[in-house]
Amino acid sequence: MTTFEAASAVHRSGDTTFSVEIPDGWQQGRGAFGGLVLATLLRAIEASEPDRARVVRTLLGDIAGPVQPGPAELSVTVLRRGANQSNLRVDLRQAGEILAFASSVLSTARKPGLPSFRPRIDAPPAPETALYVPADAPGRPIFLRHFAQHVTGPLPWSGAKVPETAGWIRLGEP
Repeated sequence: MTTFEAASAVHRSGDTTFSVEIPDGWQQGRGAFGGLVLATLLRAIEASEPDRARVVRTLLGDIAGPVQPGPAELSVTVLRRGANQSNLRVDLRQAGEILAFASSVLSTARKPGLPSFRPRIDAPPAPETALYVPADAPGRPIFLRHFAQHVTGPLPWSGAKVPETAGWIRLGEP
């Protein structure tokens, strides 16, 4: 199991409830890295869907307050379960306060022959041509020590005129 899988693992505590331990070392500013929080919410949603043929198609989340390292409770609500689609919502609470929530659509595969939309995405340069950003780079949020990052555009946190960056990122060794 990767570090990210362990960090975002949920444990069933009831029919529609889960517990999670948000680990220290995944902060971005005052709270946990948003990707970790959303992954934790998604894991509870996936664990609540009994039909394994239904997979996640959308996830919409909101982090309303900083999620701190330590225990949290998750509560899943089935909004609707139809013939081919499920709509679920999950709330994350710490100290009795909702700090994050998400909703998701899970569905079965589309029937062959139905039209689908696929956006055109220009491929970035190869990773070996990109600038490696070391884990201890100044100004880098603590959670990024868990990732290997190669940048092909302006450096993140550099104050560049254009607020964007491009490149490659993958799970790495902390």
